[in-house]
Amino acid sequence: MDAVNPYDSPASDLAATAGTPYTPRFWALDGRLGRLRYLAYSLAMGALGFVLFIASVVALSMIISGGDMVMVVMGLVSLAGIAGQLVIAGRRLHDLGRSRWWLLLCLLPLINLLLLAYLIFAPGAPHANRFGPAPVANGVGVIVAACLVPMVALLIGLLGVLAVQQYQSLERHSRTAPTAPRS
Repeated sequence: MDAVNPYDSPASDLAATAGTPYTPRFWALDGRLGRLRYLAYSLAMGALGFVLFIASVVALSMIISGGDMVMVVMGLVSLAGIAGQLVIAGRRLHDLGRSRWWLLLCLLPLINLLLLAYLIFAPGAPHANRFGPAPVANGVGVIVAACLVPMVALLIGLLGVLAVQQYQSLERHSRTAPTAPRS
């Protein structure tokens, strides 16, 4: 008669699951993200944050006439978006074999840009590391979303240039426009 000892260590074949990739989920706090999935998830999180930001501003502007509450809600929505981006960056660091403590580098000017370049361009570990197994290969949706990131960045840059040009032309027009006589 074999009695089961509850204090024995578990007996499972970890080598059989060590090479098995896993499918990352968008709303997970742990796990690993490859480069393309990091770009795709960052774009999705940024788009979601932008939509929530605009929706909260519009809704609160219609409901509340005071601007203080609108500013508080805008700040909270912005903090939620930043927290989401930090979770995604932490998962990318795990793919690189680094700890989430590296996210403190985001607080240092210019170093944060180097960290961003490292997250985007450095290849992750191809096999399991201390943060888990390697993620599965990217699907078509992830590849398409990651390709949209440079296009969205270019579009935002072009809109910024057009806004500055429009502002400058309005400023020039206001200087040259005749003033109305006061009565």
